[in-house]
Amino acid sequence: MEGIDNCLISGDDGDEVPQIDAYELLEAVEILSKLPKDFYDKIEAKNWQERKEALEAVEVLVKNPKLEAGDYADLVKALKKVVGKDTNVMLVALAAKCLTGLAVGLRKKFGQYAGQVVPTILEKFKEKKPQVVQALQEAIDAIFLTTTLQNISKDVLAVMDNKNSTIKQQTSLFIARSFHHCTASTLPKRLLKPFSAALLKHITDSAPEVRDAAFEALGTALKVVGEKAINPFLADVDKLKLDKIKECSEKVELMHGKKAGLASDKKEFKSAPGRTAASGAPGDKETKDSSAHKPGPLKKVPATKADGPPKKGKPAVPGGTGSTGTKNKKGLDTKEIMEPVLLIKICEEKASAVLPSNCIQLLDSSNWKERLASMVEFQKAVELMDRTKMPCQALVRMLAKEPGWKETNFQVMQMKLHIVAVIAQKGNFSKTSARIVLDGLVAKIGDVKCGNNAKEAMTAIAEACMLPWTAEQVVSMAFSQKNTKNQSETLNWLSNAIKEFGFSGLNVKAFISNVKTALAAINPALRTSAITLLGVMYLYVGPSLRMFFEDEKPALLSQIDAEFEKMQEQNPPAPTRGISKHTVKGTDEGEDGDEPDEGDSDVVDLLPRTEISDKITSELVSKIGDKNWKIRKEGLDEVAGIINEAKFIQPNIGELPAALKGRLNDSNKILVQQTLNILQQLAVAMGSNIKQHVKNLGIPVITVLGDSKKNVRAAALATVNAWAEQTGMKEWLEGEDLSEELKKENPFLRQELLGWLAEKLPTLRSTPSDLILCVPHLYSCLEDCNADVRKKAQDALPFFMMHLGYEKMAKATGKLKPTSKDQVLAMLEKAKANMPAKPVAPVKATSKPLGGSTAARVQPASGISPQMEVACVPTPTSTVPSLGHTNREEVEPSVYLERLKILRQRCGLDNTKQDDRPPSTSLLSKPAVPTVASSTDMLHSELSQLRESREQHQHSDLDANQTHSSGTMTTSSSSTANIDDLKKDWRE
Repeated sequence: MEGIDNCLISGDDGDEVPQIDAYELLEAVEILSKLPKDFYDKIEAKNWQERKEALEAVEVLVKNPKLEAGDYADLVKALKKVVGKDTNVMLVALAAKCLTGLAVGLRKKFGQYAGQVVPTILEKFKEKKPQVVQALQEAIDAIFLTTTLQNISKDVLAVMDNKNSTIKQQTSLFIARSFHHCTASTLPKRLLKPFSAALLKHITDSAPEVRDAAFEALGTALKVVGEKAINPFLADVDKLKLDKIKECSEKVELMHGKKAGLASDKKEFKSAPGRTAASGAPGDKETKDSSAHKPGPLKKVPATKADGPPKKGKPAVPGGTGSTGTKNKKGLDTKEIMEPVLLIKICEEKASAVLPSNCIQLLDSSNWKERLASMVEFQKAVELMDRTKMPCQALVRMLAKEPGWKETNFQVMQMKLHIVAVIAQKGNFSKTSARIVLDGLVAKIGDVKCGNNAKEAMTAIAEACMLPWTAEQVVSMAFSQKNTKNQSETLNWLSNAIKEFGFSGLNVKAFISNVKTALAAINPALRTSAITLLGVMYLYVGPSLRMFFEDEKPALLSQIDAEFEKMQEQNPPAPTRGISKHTVKGTDEGEDGDEPDEGDSDVVDLLPRTEISDKITSELVSKIGDKNWKIRKEGLDEVAGIINEAKFIQPNIGELPAALKGRLNDSNKILVQQTLNILQQLAVAMGSNIKQHVKNLGIPVITVLGDSKKNVRAAALATVNAWAEQTGMKEWLEGEDLSEELKKENPFLRQELLGWLAEKLPTLRSTPSDLILCVPHLYSCLEDCNADVRKKAQDALPFFMMHLGYEKMAKATGKLKPTSKDQVLAMLEKAKANMPAKPVAPVKATSKPLGGSTAARVQPASGISPQMEVACVPTPTSTVPSLGHTNREEVEPSVYLERLKILRQRCGLDNTKQDDRPPSTSLLSKPAVPTVASSTDMLHSELSQLRESREQHQHSDLDANQTHSSGTMTTSSSSTANIDDLKKDWRE
């Protein structure tokens, strides 16, 4: 069987990849024009023999090992229809073979069609005939090599929920074969988590073949990423199943050999506390090894070589957002503490071992004073307990004993709530323990006397169990009851908690639903709390949040708008909580030089999304492709209405991409512009998920940049920018698509595309290696007959060199003619001198000054560092650059007078505050300079005094025998702080 395991992609990491790819040496064959003229009629014919003839004609053409790039959308659509709907299984197998040939012949160029055919092939696995199954396996394996697991993940995961056991089995086997080609970097946690969750459902399936396939896929994942990365997702799996997964892992041999991430990790699985074996074995059948071809035995290497030295900023530690743990902004991974529910007798025994005997006896006393005394003893004992020996669940169970959270004495209840907070802060507090107390906390959050204690306990639990989970539980509990006071205070707590913990990982969908409920309430306090929470959410989500409340009453919407307006000028506060005590150090601050994780980069991706594929009917698609432009416009209007109504949509949009792509070439330019506007809508509505449509929809928009009409080109450029804002640049620069566009000798296209690249490349810290494919066409543009094209090419040249380097760029001139080569090399030399540096990773702000105490020791006594002096000295012209800014702005004298006033006050030179500052002579050695005429001269004068003071103090520091008076030193340190504060204010 030719499939995934018999194919190698040129350029992938691995020792077995040949240095020269024979595919690249072959000449591409154009087959679209060679299709039979009646192919599309025959493929739809009722007679199966006619359909067979059409497919056989395609099969002969796709046997060519390398196919020329082109528009294969209609052909793929026709083959997909046969695979999905044809009742003749022989034709299904034949169509699958045609798809295999297309994928093998086109390679990465077929990737744009992968999302269309993968779900259809997986669902067709309901056919059990061996020849059909084999053809489908070969097709989907070949298609996988043309795309990435990320791009097809949503389609594959959707099929995992199918009720057909054969489909579930074959999907799991496909996932296992796909994992064979992954490494630890190409199978990140954001992909591993959903696939693990889906496969874990299958290992408990009633069908043994489904279980075996799921075990094989999980075993392969374990081999690829290692135990540390996959353990958090297997926390609830019993020991028998864990052993089965490990057994399957040991049989796996990866395509990438020893470079396959953490495969050589030798640590054994450890069961979570309290985990017990399942009552039954997962199945009697052995894991099937025949489903994936093994490339041969691999040499074992030490773990240190397999893993390699750890990269800065990307440690291999478990965790991820969601129920298994989370990664906060400082690069710390938080492990979730798993704990089974204990019987009440066991809890009593554990509590008795750590609490005084009289304390437990008096917990349910009828005398409130005795209960209060019991709480005092309880608190003392908890505060003195060692964290590792604190039985958190047992202790909170004791607190929940009758009268529990219905305690009538507010003093006892206050102490009880405070003890919950202490236990959560000091102990290994689990979600199991949290569930015992959260209901009681929510019931008391609206209490006048106990509400603050309840909020304190909730915050402590949020730190132990992470805010996303805690907030979802608390809000759900609050709105399951009818007490509006509790609901209002819960929303107030959440508003404050978001500011303290940050917004990462929160279930926005649940909050929006509950906020809408609160906005519709009669109670004005509850409505106010909801609007306040929306304001806080607006800080993180932005204007797109308003889209969910456009159907509210005008009066209420105006209040929401007013709250949003207040927040427009504000920035989200830096999180001060959420660094749990159960963390493993991940990265040193300031060392993370890698790109941010795409999965965490966009808060809008957390918003609820609507499935619109059922609304993209065949009738609508036919309308968009109709011969009458008015009907085509009606179809486009319907699409725009569907997207507007849905607000945020899921990436599955059916046949819409192919329909919209056709309209980009419409003879009616108004419809082209309308299509471009719809594509902009689509980017906003789909968010980062739009990246899977870059190849089949985004690249055709690039083609529109070559349109002769300026307004159409402007609309196309706006569309490309809207997409790039959601996707980033990686998907655009990968593959040959961009180089193919630059190859076209269209001056408009070349101008716009080079200008766009000159704008985007300087902002990137790294680019795919495929960028080198654009260089020959860039050199062609440098000699283009159109002056504008030459100018744009010269502008883009330094930015190409910034990423590729001078050596590669110079080497690429080898194929040029001698005269052209000399000219291009001269331009490269000139560009080399102007080549900018790559942007560095943003440095995270820290509360401590860089250098710590050492920096403080070498600070000049005058408080003015040389850097501060240079930054503050104005130019001796009438136009003085603004301090803290890079642009040269005209500044009014009144502005300088105000700045001078601030400078004098901070340095202790202001005459109006003579009593509140040290005498100026203690800071400056010279007497005060008389008032000068201009503000510029005044600023010169003051700064001159400060420079001289610094120099004098530096000389005095060099003299070891000279001592300073205490008053002078006090003033100097005060001056240091003042100048630093002033510098900070002006720079801000």
